[in-house]
Amino acid sequence: FPVTIGTKPPQIIPDPPSEEEFVPQIRQDLRQMLEEYLLALMLHPPAKYQFIPNFPETIFSIEENQELFVLLVLYLDQITFASQPFDINAFSKTLNQPLSEHLDRLYLLDLEETLIDPVPWRREVDKTAANLKKMYIKSSLERLSLQIKTAQSFGQADTLNSIVTGK
Repeated sequence: FPVTIGTKPPQIIPDPPSEEEFVPQIRQDLRQMLEEYLLALMLHPPAKYQFIPNFPETIFSIEENQELFVLLVLYLDQITFASQPFDINAFSKTLNQPLSEHLDRLYLLDLEETLIDPVPWRREVDKTAANLKKMYIKSSLERLSLQIKTAQSFGQADTLNSIVTGK
């Protein structure tokens, strides 16, 4: 074929990512946003409202969020026992530098004005925590399914048996 000087060669446009590649990333991004939103909610409790979460730290997939949650629950337990209100500055002083920076970023997230009342705030916390629990269960089941499929495909009866029995 003839070559014309000064023309650019045709560009190859890459195929868009497949659904198998794209959906897990969206799910992970959504989970991260929900985790951060839940923590932001917990950092803005309604005035004079005592709250200690009744959900486990395992719903958080990001280690930094999980660590902040555990420390926040310990702090909330301590101030509730002492009948003190939540003080973001006092809580911030208990954290190391990286967690303190993470706390600052989460604390500055904008939340709806309606969430200053205890009832809508608690409803939003419960709803967000429930969504994170569902995501945790779904990812756990997907991981377990993959382990079973892998063990079956390689004929690893011992591994398969330990996965199924939990031993």
